[in-house]
Amino acid sequence: MAGTLIDMYLKYRNKVERAMEEDSYYNYMMGMIEGAPNQIEQFNRVLHKKVDEKWMREVEAAIPSLIKVIANPRRFIKSEEEIVPVELAKKITADSVKHLARNTQFISDIDAQGNVRPSKIMSVTTQESFNLYENRFIYHLVNKLVRFIDKRTDIIFWSTGDEQESVLKINSEMEDDYEEIEYKIEMRIKNKQSYMQTDSSHMELFRRIDDIRKAVTELKKSPFMREMDGCETVRSPIMKTNLLTKDPYYRRCYALWQFLEQYDDVGYTIDVKESALDFDEDYLYGLYDNMIMNYAIFKTILTDDERPISDTLRRKHRLKPKFTRQILEEVVDDYDIPDVEIRKVIIEEITKAQAEIERKAAAREKARLERERKKALEKEKREKQKQLEREKKEKAAAAAKAKAEKEKAAAKAKAEKQRRLEREKAAKAKAAAAAKAKAEREKAAAKARAEKQRQLEKEKAAKAKAAAAAKAKAEREKAAAAKAKAAAAAKAKAEREKAAAKARAEKQRRLEREKAAKAKAAAAAKAKAEREKAAAKAKAEREKQKEREKKERERQRELEKKAREKAKAEEKARIEREKKEAARQAAEDKRAVAAKAAAELEKLEAGNAYDGAVDIIGFDEEM
Repeated sequence: MAGTLIDMYLKYRNKVERAMEEDSYYNYMMGMIEGAPNQIEQFNRVLHKKVDEKWMREVEAAIPSLIKVIANPRRFIKSEEEIVPVELAKKITADSVKHLARNTQFISDIDAQGNVRPSKIMSVTTQESFNLYENRFIYHLVNKLVRFIDKRTDIIFWSTGDEQESVLKINSEMEDDYEEIEYKIEMRIKNKQSYMQTDSSHMELFRRIDDIRKAVTELKKSPFMREMDGCETVRSPIMKTNLLTKDPYYRRCYALWQFLEQYDDVGYTIDVKESALDFDEDYLYGLYDNMIMNYAIFKTILTDDERPISDTLRRKHRLKPKFTRQILEEVVDDYDIPDVEIRKVIIEEITKAQAEIERKAAAREKARLERERKKALEKEKREKQKQLEREKKEKAAAAAKAKAEKEKAAAKAKAEKQRRLEREKAAKAKAAAAAKAKAEREKAAAKARAEKQRQLEKEKAAKAKAAAAAKAKAEREKAAAAKAKAAAAAKAKAEREKAAAKARAEKQRRLEREKAAKAKAAAAAKAKAEREKAAAKAKAEREKQKEREKKERERQRELEKKAREKAKAEEKARIEREKKEAARQAAEDKRAVAAKAAAELEKLEAGNAYDGAVDIIGFDEEM
């Protein structure tokens, strides 16, 4: 390449020199340039990059602590309480039972054994959470470290390596009678290489940077970072919690955060070396030839263009000259600012702008999170209000339900009492009707007995009258038959009275049994009412009621026992009366027989007349 350029230049110069040696305008222009105040400067500059290992050492020292913390993050147990229907409850704890004891409106039923059946219950669910301040700090530290390393590795790897630059500057002002010519030119030639091509001894640094980038990328892809994605932003200043100050791993991470906050360098430095070049006569006249050729080319184009200058104008504006009170001139000795310094300044400005953008984005994120937090608080407040309203409605519904059940129980008890009173009234009416029917039957039986007695007396009188009219022999036979018949009638009467008494006793016992059954039914109904009433009370009240029922049953049994003993005594008394009546009747019959026998004996002994015997016999029969 170098030989080709030199050959091309020599050919060009030789031809131009031979063609222009005799040209008067060329010589005129060369003389004007030589007489003008020309400023020509040429120098070489070498820019050498040197990576700053300070940030690499800090990051390398903190990576093991970051790996240890992310591999074993801190966590805590988060409990969530929710009131759900008992069928949907996943886990019931002692707190659920305590909550149910404080909120009895969620109890739907309590059975006779005291078992509680709730309709709703508080379900407690637990889960592990990483949402701690220290974990959020580690999450944002890793993201901050990724941005920090990406920014510096991109600059180091993908920007140019060492730069070798040659600069030529020409500044000349010429004039003749017709024109003023101001000629300025600056030419820069850069030979650039990659950093790796510049110095292979820095391969160890590149390997370290690549290892750091890979390690941080792996941390960025860890399950911990995915779990913490979207967490609340952590910003400086960092709160020094006990974990950040006492745990060595977290303490090293905190030191890395402080370093990243304070380190504003690009990540490498630049060493600049400059050397000026001298000019020989041939080189200087070659530059003058180029100046003449550039002027000729530019002037020829302006002269050959047939369009007027007014047609070629792209824009037109008017200037208004005015006097200035003072003209200040600033002399700058060195306009030559290296490109790498310009890039450094630009990178610093970009870094500052990016930091400002990040700060604004963080502020917007903070405002968004604050809005979301307020929305969440408002939502939670609304949820709590709705929950309170639901609980209030449920309490009101439970109170209304309890009131309705109480009124229903009262109405039921009232109806039961009314039915019991009606049953008692019906029983009393039935008993009164039975007593009345009994009295009627007894009265009818007494009347029938009296009628029968009268009938018997009539028959007896008729028989006596017939016997009186009959003959004596027939009368004696008839008297004997009548006597036998009377004995049989007396015996039949006694049998009937005995059967009637037995029927009355059986009826009395039946009535007593019915009365006892009614009393027992009434007692059973009362006991049932008491049991139904006792179902709404506590267990102790039920035991007390059972004791009362037991006493009532004992009293009832005592009453029944007394009733049975009374019935037994009455039956015994009746039997005694019947025995006494039978004994009296037998005694009377015996006396009658004895009297008759005595009369017969007296009749036989006295030898009274037939009529007198008949009268005596008739008198005995009437007796």
